[in-house]
Amino acid sequence: MSEITIVQKKQEYALCESKIVGTLSLGKVMAPIYKSISEILKKHDIEFGDNCMPFAKYNNVNWDQLNKKGFLSAINLMFFYKWDLSIGITCPESISPEGNLDKMNIIFGDYVRMIHKGPYQKVGETYEKILEYVKREKIETDNYSIEFYLNDPRETPKNFLKTEVLVPIVKTS
Repeated sequence: MSEITIVQKKQEYALCESKIVGTLSLGKVMAPIYKSISEILKKHDIEFGDNCMPFAKYNNVNWDQLNKKGFLSAINLMFFYKWDLSIGITCPESISPEGNLDKMNIIFGDYVRMIHKGPYQKVGETYEKILEYVKREKIETDNYSIEFYLNDPRETPKNFLKTEVLVPIVKTS
């Protein structure tokens, strides 16, 4: 894992699809959405890179509930918790959605940022560090997070995956 920083994110546009998904189904749901968006981007001769990144926005997050420790909390998160997600790929504003896809804005502003290195299944460890940091620094956060997937899990060994985790800042004390 990397160090925690505060970054200012510029406004970005994306094509996405909203879903309510259980933890165990995340990968199965994300893959076809990324594929359909990639096909649209290919029609416009747009390739993956800095301006075209896959992400998942976790909406309506209850940080207190997710920060609970213990066996029962872990079981609840793994088997019963349903995530409210916007799954997408950033793209130029000029690209129009097709089919089930929507257009969304990734909001300009300050975010707590940490790069998670390793399997997606362990990204919770990164969130724990972020939540400890915001509590210690008395930073008020909004009720969502964004994960940008910086490399391709089809080509990258699990231990070398990189995920940029962003939690938006409402205000600092």
